Amino acid sequence: MTECSKCKINKPADQYYTYYHSKHKRHYTRRICNECMRKQSKEVKARIKEQKLKLKEERLEMIEVLIQEKKVQPVVPELIVEDFSTNPDYRKCTMCTEYKLLKEYYQNKNTGYYHSRCKVCHLKYSSGKLVDYYQDKYKTKGGSERILPKAGTFVDIYQEEQVSWLLQLIGWNKDGNVWVKEGIKKVVDGQIVWDKIPEKKRTIKVRKSRTVIDDNDIKDIIELRKNGLLMREIALIYKCSKTLIGKLLIKHYEKTR
Repeated sequence: MTECSKCKINKPADQYYTYYHSKHKRHYTRRICNECMRKQSKEVKARIKEQKLKLKEERLEMIEVLIQEKKVQPVVPELIVEDFSTNPDYRKCTMCTEYKLLKEYYQNKNTGYYHSRCKVCHLKYSSGKLVDYYQDKYKTKGGSERILPKAGTFVDIYQEEQVSWLLQLIGWNKDGNVWVKEGIKKVVDGQIVWDKIPEKKRTIKVRKSRTVIDDNDIKDIIELRKNGLLMREIALIYKCSKTLIGKLLIKHYEKTR
């Protein structure tokens, strides 16, 4: 137990702050307990705040005295309004009604004609028209085509309405905030339960045996080809692919050269 030098109460060692002194290379323990340190810190902060407010008030009073002594009136320069209506380098914007240099307008490179709206106003006008276009498109086409990665979240209200209509059409109903369907998904005691889906039986497909073509068959294929039959027609007769018939014919022609 150690007595606090501020509140004069004996307190255990864990009620005092311990720190390491980097210069002396040893640990020190403060003589003031943590509770008194917090109170002292609050008092210091309140005192500093009070001093700052006092200094601010004194500064404002000093400025007011100097103003009253000098009574300096600011000189307002006369504004010279220049007429840009006759200046060929300027053009009046039909949207903001301000005269601006020609370089602040979009220009048609083919005709040389400058736009009636400046670049800033034109961008505002175009973005507004674009927003109106997409709002009308979303309203009439069932919402945005963009799909959010998280299930149950939508880009806009039109997309949510369209999805809800489609789910109801295929037999899904909404139980609170959860879509459920009999035999697939349901809510039991506030928990989502998925019904067991029967496993699909595995079927083994037996591969058809390949067609065996011997030398006699190759001679017949060559004769059929000479008689004018197409390769796909010969393939149907021997129940094989047209590619195989073509390879057999190429080998025969290479040997006879």
